[in-house]
Amino acid sequence: MVVALLFGVLYCALAFLIIYKSISLRLWISKVRNKNLPRAWIPFARNDPDIGVYQVVKIVIVGFFLAPTRLFLLIVAALVYDLSCRIAVIGIDFSVDKPLPYWPAQYCQWATAAGSRVMMLLFAGVWVRPKGSLPKDKERYTLMANHTGFLDTLVSHPFTYSSYVAKKEVAKAPLFGKAFCGLHNVWIDRNASGQGEVMARRQREMWEKGCYPALTLYPEGTTTNGRALLKFRKGGFIAGTPCIPVVTRYPWKHYQNAYEAIRFDFALFATLTEFVNYCEIEFFPPYYPSEEEKKDPGLYCSNFEAHFSKLSGLEVVDSTLEDKKEFWDHNLIVCGEKPRYSAKYKEDVGKKKA
Repeated sequence: MVVALLFGVLYCALAFLIIYKSISLRLWISKVRNKNLPRAWIPFARNDPDIGVYQVVKIVIVGFFLAPTRLFLLIVAALVYDLSCRIAVIGIDFSVDKPLPYWPAQYCQWATAAGSRVMMLLFAGVWVRPKGSLPKDKERYTLMANHTGFLDTLVSHPFTYSSYVAKKEVAKAPLFGKAFCGLHNVWIDRNASGQGEVMARRQREMWEKGCYPALTLYPEGTTTNGRALLKFRKGGFIAGTPCIPVVTRYPWKHYQNAYEAIRFDFALFATLTEFVNYCEIEFFPPYYPSEEEKKDPGLYCSNFEAHFSKLSGLEVVDSTLEDKKEFWDHNLIVCGEKPRYSAKYKEDVGKKKA
C-alpha cells in the first residue's frame, strides 16, 4: 500500500512537472516572438502559434496519462541499449583509430538503429517518412545533412547506419560513451588545430577502402529552425570525396521540433506532450566533385552548398553561431533575464568588472 502510494505521488509529481514545463515553453515562445527581427536572426527564430484551449487540453491529457510512461520506458530503453553495447565492446582498445572487429561493430550499429527507432516512438511518437535511397556501397560516402535539433541523429541512423563527428569528451561520457565508440565516430579536439584533416583522413579511407561506416556531417556547424541554411564550413570538403545530400524536415502544426531559442528541458517536455511528431528524410543521388573542386575545398564547399540549397528549397544566409548567441541573449533580455551567451555580453561584463 505504501509503495503504491509513493509511486502515485511520484507519477503525479512527474506529470505536473512535464505539464508545467510544456506550457511554460509555449508562453516563453509567445513572449519572445518578434516578426521584425534582424535578418541574421531569422534562421534561429521560432514561429509557433500562441497557445490555445486545444493546446492546453492536449498538454494536460498527454502530460498526465502518456508522457510519464513514455519517459520511464525511454529511460529503460536507453539503459538497456547502453549496457548491451558496453558488453559488445569489452576488451577493445579505442585509443587507436582503426576499424573495429566485425561483430562488435555490427552489433553497435544494429543496436543504435533499433534503439533509435524504439526511443523515437517512446519519446515522441516520431513517424518518419523516408524518400529516396542510399547506394549499396553507402559506407564509402560522406552524408551531408541539414541540422535542426536533437532528433536528427535518432531519425537518420536507422537508414544510414553511419558514424558521426563528435568532440572527444563524448567518448568518455558515462552514458552512451562506449556505444558511440562502437560506431567508429571521428573524435575532434575543439581546442586543437588541424581537425579538418582528421575528418579528411577518415573520408579518404572510407572512399578508397570502404573499411568504415558512412560518415554523417552537419556542415552548418549548429542547428537552425529548418527554414534556412547557414553557410557550410569547408572542413568536411577537404578530402575531396563524393558526398550525399540528406535533407531532414519536420512538418508541424502546433509545436516546432527545431531546437532553437529554447532550453533543452523545455524542448524535451514539449516534445513528450505531442501525440505524434512527423519527420521527412530525403536522400538524394551522390554529388561527385570535379577535379577543380577536389583541389579547392572552398570551391567544393561553395558549389555543394548551392546544390544542397536547390535540392532542399532552403535559402542560404550569412548568419553565424555568434548571431545565434546574440539572439539567445535578446530573448533572455525580453524575458527579464540576464544575457550570458554572446561575445558582446562577455565584453560588457569584462568592462564592468574592470
